[in-house]
Amino acid sequence: MRAKLNRLVPLLGICVLWWGVGYAWSAPIHYKQTMTKILDETQFQGWPPDYETYTRYFNMLTNSPDGSRIAFWVDCPVPGAAERRTYVGNSDGSGIIDLTDNFPPEVFPVWTATYYKLDDTGSRLFFRAPNVGNDINIYYFDLASRVCSLAVLPKAGETHAIHGYDGRKPFSLTTIGDQITLFFKHVGDWDPVLERYNQGIYSALLGGSATKVMDINQVPGDENMNLLGYLGSAANAHRVLFAWKDVYNLPGVAMWQTAGPTRVPDEMHDSVWDSDRYTHIVSADGSKALYFYTDLWSHYLSQVDLASGIKTPIAQTDSIHSFFLPTMAPSGNYAFFSSPNNNRTRANLATGDQRDTLSYLFTESAGSGAYLISDITADDRYYFIGSKWDIGRIHRVDMAPTDFSQAPNIAAINFTSNKLPNDGTTRTTVTATVSDAQGPATISWVRLKSLVDGLETPEWMTGYEPLAYDNWNLYDDGTHGDRVAGDGIYTNDTIRTNPTCNFYERFTLPKDVGVRIVARDENNNYVMADTSLTVFNSIAPPSVPLLLLD
Repeated sequence: MRAKLNRLVPLLGICVLWWGVGYAWSAPIHYKQTMTKILDETQFQGWPPDYETYTRYFNMLTNSPDGSRIAFWVDCPVPGAAERRTYVGNSDGSGIIDLTDNFPPEVFPVWTATYYKLDDTGSRLFFRAPNVGNDINIYYFDLASRVCSLAVLPKAGETHAIHGYDGRKPFSLTTIGDQITLFFKHVGDWDPVLERYNQGIYSALLGGSATKVMDINQVPGDENMNLLGYLGSAANAHRVLFAWKDVYNLPGVAMWQTAGPTRVPDEMHDSVWDSDRYTHIVSADGSKALYFYTDLWSHYLSQVDLASGIKTPIAQTDSIHSFFLPTMAPSGNYAFFSSPNNNRTRANLATGDQRDTLSYLFTESAGSGAYLISDITADDRYYFIGSKWDIGRIHRVDMAPTDFSQAPNIAAINFTSNKLPNDGTTRTTVTATVSDAQGPATISWVRLKSLVDGLETPEWMTGYEPLAYDNWNLYDDGTHGDRVAGDGIYTNDTIRTNPTCNFYERFTLPKDVGVRIVARDENNNYVMADTSLTVFNSIAPPSVPLLLLD
């Protein structure tokens, strides 16, 4: 009998140790970011008369590449009394300046000033005006003096400096040293020798006049400016891109660079860059660019090495909604894009890895708003997002946070085990250690969502998510597996696999499934942390008796 007990006690000891450890597996946090509210519509009340507290919203949001400043407008859309005001401020929401009364008289009403762009250091704000017709001027504010001047000078006797501009991308800025050069599409003077207008891509030094960079007759096909789409220039190098449609050679749409000019890459499609291009698509040094094209209703996003013309795929979709606001980080390290299935996805252009940097749990998300998502800062760290029109907030997204003085923090994520069998029944418990500098009582909620290779809802995925749970909330109230109420450790004990998801048809197990935890505080600040579990095929283990008899 003693021999039997000797063999039993160690086994019982192992069981006791396992039970005592509880949620023993400390999951690595693969990615963390904060979404910090820096501005709220209530900070911009007091106008117009009789509607001082009426709902208002943000738009035309932009940032300086160095991340020091943002610019935006605020609308109060009251029928018959609507008003719009223009502001710049520091990237943390401080130092707000109202520029509305500093616009020159010819820009009145301020409704005509659009397409805001800040220079590299946030010292100048550029815009186009008017916002109607076929001719425009480009102005800029010196933000130190608040003086507004023409960025490109009209010809003597003319009112507007630029004719036949591209409304989708009316101008771009290139800064080399202290010299700012503007690039734009333009119809110039009549050439009496060629008996045609000088049409094409032009440039102008800041405060100077337009000079032709590339003539439209240098590209094949019909000399029709409606077939030329301006795409932008590198921020710190003389590299200029445009789209061109050769109607005599179908499919005849390609992306070109003005040097040569040459196609990059050397191919043509049904459509190339047919949507708004408010954000940058060229790296700051001009070495690479994003390339968006459509063939037979399928949409493709790639990166292109502008020296070699080599194309590398990033994403593809057959959705009629395509991709929203594809953006190249100034560093050239990342591309960002949105779609109905991509929440501002960050693609690492060296490795191909992707990560949704917004979440369906981030309720203020502006989605596809063309002027509500800014560019990426030069250090690859920040961008800014305006909220849906019925909310009225601006958040700063920090993709490498170290300061949690305002937003909450998720310090640790733990699971019962790092592996989960795909049987739809076995459950694992997740805990998240959440804190807030303003105190634990300020946490509004903590929620979870599963990920597949960094994405919340891949386009191909059906049958809901690969993980199932009774609800998406984590609890710190002593229920749902939570051990101690109010200790800052939030718990959900209902996580299991969802075998009906076609994830399990697409991948061979074992396979890591992402788990995203999002926490929001009562001041509408967020933190997001991603980890993963390994899902494996469920095979019943052989029966092992607890008592081993001689």
